[in-house]
Amino acid sequence: MLQRLFVLATLLLVAFAAPPPASAMTAISYSAAGNAYGWCAGYSSARAPSCAAQYCEQNQGTSCLPVLTCPDGWGATVFADDPAVAFSADCGLSNPAYARGEALAACIVAANAYCWTDATFDRSGNTRSKDDNNSFDLTWYAQSLLQLTGYLKGNSDGVMGSATQNALTKFRADVGLPANDSLDLATIHSLLDADAGMANFVRQLKRDIVDPHHAKLVGFLYANGVTPNASRTFSEDLVARSDVDRRAALATYLSAEGEKCTVPAADATPIPDASTGVWDVDCAENDYTLFLTGDGASIITTNSKTPAADKTQGTGGKAADIGNMDNAAAPGADAASSAGSTNDQSAPATTTPDTGDEAAPADPARSLSPVHGN
Repeated sequence: MLQRLFVLATLLLVAFAAPPPASAMTAISYSAAGNAYGWCAGYSSARAPSCAAQYCEQNQGTSCLPVLTCPDGWGATVFADDPAVAFSADCGLSNPAYARGEALAACIVAANAYCWTDATFDRSGNTRSKDDNNSFDLTWYAQSLLQLTGYLKGNSDGVMGSATQNALTKFRADVGLPANDSLDLATIHSLLDADAGMANFVRQLKRDIVDPHHAKLVGFLYANGVTPNASRTFSEDLVARSDVDRRAALATYLSAEGEKCTVPAADATPIPDASTGVWDVDCAENDYTLFLTGDGASIITTNSKTPAADKTQGTGGKAADIGNMDNAAAPGADAASSAGSTNDQSAPATTTPDTGDEAAPADPARSLSPVHGN
């Protein structure tokens, strides 16, 4: 009797410890009507899609449709901030940072809005924690925007290394934000203002991540902007804000461009209205005439409060390398890289920390390289 119990216990241990079958698949199902989804990983190709559809329906989805089926790899699902309605997902990618970064970029472009990771999972169905997803997202936004404003060189890997921290410290000092070791959404908002707003960020992500990777990720990436936010230029967005927020945003932009302007500016007025993109910005140090071209570039004329020569500065479009994922393997690659963290929902992303990245001074003449996945 004891021998039979020992054999049974051994069989159970082997069954629970066994890896997913070689043909294990990940499937994702989505309902645009309910903006709901379901995913299943580690199932056969016959079972995975129906499993995902079942979870989609349990999440209040109607008319749930299969959108992705992938072998191996990591996947992520992402939703847009209200009031935009958008969803993106990917699977079969080589590491969690690659999966989250591609899904975030695709969702932001589809929504014209902030997007946030809802789930990150591997081929066996093991997931990253909510806190891990949130930490990755904030760091990814900060790294991407710090690169685009010239403060950071390196990858958007979602890891808060020393180079990212140093670049944040420099940015905060330049724009008058209090020194802080933590990263919050207010800092991301300021970085977005320094990059000339959401429409410009969307344009950069589309140009440097989404469009270059579209052909490579067909069948591995899905995005649906069900109800995107209207696209507005930075100038149009500024007019829609409160007066104090508008003055803070323009002072932040000028400070990040190397001008002296205490945040918030004393006054900021469109000339004659937002349609021209021309602003008169009165700062404690100088008065500025700022021409926002609508594509992230600007011309800044300094009207000094003390006698000095006027200065005109033309920025040739903000550019930098947003997250060069050179170590990311191609879709469908073996997900062995996830070993060691498959059962730890709070484990850090399996990517190289950015401690070797180089903090860079702001430079208005930057060129942007596309993001790669090998």
